[in-house]
Amino acid sequence: MRRKLLATGALLSGLVAYSGSALAVCDPISLPTATALNTVTFGDAVTYSLPILGIGYQSGPGQIQDCVVVATGSSGTEVTTNFAGADNAYPTPSGTGGLPYFSTGDATTPPASPNPSFTGQTSTTWDISVAALKSFLAANGGTDPVVLFNHNQTNSGSTADQSLFIWAQVALVNTQTGATTYFYASAENNATGLPNFGIPGGNPALFTGTQTTATNTYPLAPDTPGTFIQGGYCGIPGAPACGTDGAFMIQAQGQVCLNGPVGIGQPIPCTLPGGGNNPAVVATVNDNLGANDVANAIVFPELNAIIDAPGFDASQYVIRVDLRMGCNPATITSANGPGSGLQGDAACPNGSPLDNGFEQVFIVAGNLNQVIPEPSSVALIGSALIGFGWVARRRRRR
Repeated sequence: MRRKLLATGALLSGLVAYSGSALAVCDPISLPTATALNTVTFGDAVTYSLPILGIGYQSGPGQIQDCVVVATGSSGTEVTTNFAGADNAYPTPSGTGGLPYFSTGDATTPPASPNPSFTGQTSTTWDISVAALKSFLAANGGTDPVVLFNHNQTNSGSTADQSLFIWAQVALVNTQTGATTYFYASAENNATGLPNFGIPGGNPALFTGTQTTATNTYPLAPDTPGTFIQGGYCGIPGAPACGTDGAFMIQAQGQVCLNGPVGIGQPIPCTLPGGGNNPAVVATVNDNLGANDVANAIVFPELNAIIDAPGFDASQYVIRVDLRMGCNPATITSANGPGSGLQGDAACPNGSPLDNGFEQVFIVAGNLNQVIPEPSSVALIGSALIGFGWVARRRRRR
């Protein structure tokens, strides 16, 4: 596999991206120490925007087939098979006519073919034994798991069309005793002005959500009518308050607007509440990169600390992932905010449904807290131009 720069033309010739010699299997990724300028914390999850960092990671289906694939397009048969000790990949909706949501708890979207069973599996989560995961990390040049995400919404129309609701619960389960610790990628109260967002540079250790007992009504349980209320918008009139209980879905921004230059500014709304462009926006970055380029890298530092601790017996543990994307109109009420109108549905909040497909989620070996060269000034200018639409990007679709 080869990495490529997220660059177009001479404007981005100065971009400094992560690079390294290609491995025969799944390329590792190096990430810098998390700060308020390069990450946003969503509950227990620390999320990096790779375009802001100047890191390119290509992720076509054939390029990630040796990684640990959690979810991919339903036609990607060459990447649906993982090694023993891990579930095969779940199929995500493909194309503009597919479902506007995805859930590992949805009985209609099981993995294409089941792997041989192993201790700790469930039918509504994607599962992997920690021993198998650690063997994968050691064989692929990294110390900790990093989750990579492809943002593949429509790349035209309003800013909201490029956004997507996403949520995950990660459970570390002792298969001998049943003891379980939960970690969440979920929306938090924040000062960015963005509903269902997170905290720039937040400390995941301060998240006090339901990390020891699972008490959320949604999206924890399988999709059932009337249980989407907490998965909808938070922080707007008439909607539930957005707390730190791990129950609220993240609105992943496809178009990320910043209040300062790339690498310096923090996320803010692209538009004003009454409409029109936000004059505080200094630069815009496109995280909606399509199916073949990774948009975000996600790390769970608290989980990593547990499985890296001396004396931890990986053979006794399994990791379960409950993953939700988009919006299931059958499980939503009008209290969730203004409707999207997509696919004849008026209930799903704007910026919540899957409207293009297919999104991909996969795991690679990571080396964290590395010294990564900052993008050059020329590259920063070029990134801003990409965001403002001055440099065209061709959609990659299978």
